[in-house]
Amino acid sequence: MRKIGKGWRAKLGFLVPAVNTVGEPEFVEMAPEGVTVHSARLESSENEHNVENLTEMSEDTERAVKAISAMKPDSIIYACTSGTFVNGAEWNRDLEDTMEEISGAPCATTTTAMCEGLEEMGVKKVTLVTPYGEEVTELEGDYLESEDFEVVSSDCLGVKIRGGQDKYAPYQVYRLAKSADTEESDGVFISCTNFRTIEILQALEKDLGKPAVSSNSASMWKSLKLANVSEPIEGFGELLTSF
Repeated sequence: MRKIGKGWRAKLGFLVPAVNTVGEPEFVEMAPEGVTVHSARLESSENEHNVENLTEMSEDTERAVKAISAMKPDSIIYACTSGTFVNGAEWNRDLEDTMEEISGAPCATTTTAMCEGLEEMGVKKVTLVTPYGEEVTELEGDYLESEDFEVVSSDCLGVKIRGGQDKYAPYQVYRLAKSADTEESDGVFISCTNFRTIEILQALEKDLGKPAVSSNSASMWKSLKLANVSEPIEGFGELLTSF
């Protein structure tokens, strides 16, 4: 078992939805030696996964950033994909600006990590896979299109309950992504930080012959870049080997 480091290289901060059970374990699994993972949780009152609830959750950003800033992280990621794309690109950038103003640390969202990670892999024509309902999935497609990507195919599982994305096993995510993909796409993006993905990314890339990026692999990649840690990480898809 790998010895846990003490953050001597970097301390990575993540803001995660209060109901998220997947993001933190996956971030810890991907973190290289000497890098530690720390989180604060974002609250909201509703039990549905929809635009209204995701917008309400963002209202807890200031408190959560102040809380995690106490341990002086080297970077902070707002680690919720749908919670950062649902109101468009300007709203996403405003969230990042707010986080940086409060913390003084370099900050980004998973949505920004998604776009930059796909660009890093040379992906412009995207297969989009999500656990969300159709409305939220369509909003993600719209966001990608607004950032000059082309969504050539997509599929979703229709989850409309807050936190319900974590009930799916990695093999189910693999099958969903593989069935959604088309020859026209340059790569696959699997959305949601509460969706178990990192076990299957490498196998999916081998079987499809193209990059497969997930919300959590992109978030880890972006957080390490912001913290100036440049170490290729094997086993979780091509993106994390691109340093």
